[in-house]
Amino acid sequence: MRVHSECLTGDVFGSTRCDCGAQLRRAMELIQNDGMGVILYLRQEGRGSAWRTSCAPMSCRTAITRTPWRRTSRSDSARTTGTTGSGRRFSYDLGVRRLRLMTNNPGKYVALNGYGLEIVERVPLEAPAGDENRKYLETKKRKLGHLLESV
Repeated sequence: MRVHSECLTGDVFGSTRCDCGAQLRRAMELIQNDGMGVILYLRQEGRGSAWRTSCAPMSCRTAITRTPWRRTSRSDSARTTGTTGSGRRFSYDLGVRRLRLMTNNPGKYVALNGYGLEIVERVPLEAPAGDENRKYLETKKRKLGHLLESV
């Protein structure tokens, strides 16, 4: 299972400044190879406006979701609760009880565990670090504790 927050630039336009699109494509590949799985694709209206207010076009290379979220006066716990709360609810409604969670974010692992869901494995979804996203990935690892081996 992958709980994926919408990222237009990464998911649709293939930006390499973040790892969003690469994570989504890898999750789809893993599900196809396994023959089953779930991707919960969460549209986050507030997130899009947060990006617009926090950075000019083409200068967002080190912005992480948490930073623009804070700039719109929302707390990290509200963001995590919203994402994982939706994930718990929809997963349970779909009949998911045991899952392999595709994430690099230990906060999502902790937040999703329980509530009738048993996480049996964490499956990493690492994008290759390159010139355009290295600082972004390093920031996610350092500030958010993301489990990233490639940076």
